[in-house]
Amino acid sequence: MRIISILFLLSFFLGCSQKNETPVVEEKTESASIAVNSMVCNMCVNTLTDALKKVEGVQTVAVNLDTKNAAVTFFPAKTAISMLENAITEVGYNANEKKRNEVAYEQLPGCCKTE
Repeated sequence: MRIISILFLLSFFLGCSQKNETPVVEEKTESASIAVNSMVCNMCVNTLTDALKKVEGVQTVAVNLDTKNAAVTFFPAKTAISMLENAITEVGYNANEKKRNEVAYEQLPGCCKTE
């Protein structure tokens, strides 16, 4: 009987001392392809890549000068396509149908301007 009591107490204390592990839930990602027809050089690519990487929830960014496209993988719980488009327009480029921020455009290097 004494052994059973000791085993019971031992299992109780061991059970209480184990930390509760929260199950890991993997977030699903989405991909977006954003037209950036106003980019003209590799400096544009770098500017756009940097701007998109700063958006919370962005996982990967691939900006292609030849196709004038930004491919972005992101966590939809943290960001949305409209936020990605805003990040692009705020550094001076058009994104899909959204128009660029003119003040930001004027601050771009000459090689990045289309007009």
